[in-house]
Amino acid sequence: MARVKKGDQQSIIDTLKKRNSELQAANKALQKANATSATKNKRLQTELGASEKLLDSVFHTADIGLAIVNSAGRFVKVNNGLSKLTGYKPGELQGNRYTKIIDPHYRKEVEASHQFWLWGKILNYERKIVCANGALRDVYV
Repeated sequence: MARVKKGDQQSIIDTLKKRNSELQAANKALQKANATSATKNKRLQTELGASEKLLDSVFHTADIGLAIVNSAGRFVKVNNGLSKLTGYKPGELQGNRYTKIIDPHYRKEVEASHQFWLWGKILNYERKIVCANGALRDVYV
């Protein structure tokens, strides 16, 4: 082990003290940044929750028929407007393929259109849907 001269020892101690102070200051800055980040994250979560509640409220109170269909083509969520339009009871369509309410003559075409939706290509068209009682209705999709 090499010997350190007395003057060099003081220099090393001073350097270590300085580095320790720098690390303590950096640690305090990180703690402050983490606290700020946690506060900001909590605020964003609150805002997101409020937005989700508003969207859910609009979805369920809209008079027009709305549904959320997953990538497999199954109803995830159906609003009261669509239930009234089709005659299906609330919840009765959930889990079923959306093609259940599509006129059989248009199902293949609508399936292809669904793929365009999944790819981000939005298509709007008029089609016939089949109501719970078997009646056909024209709708704009």
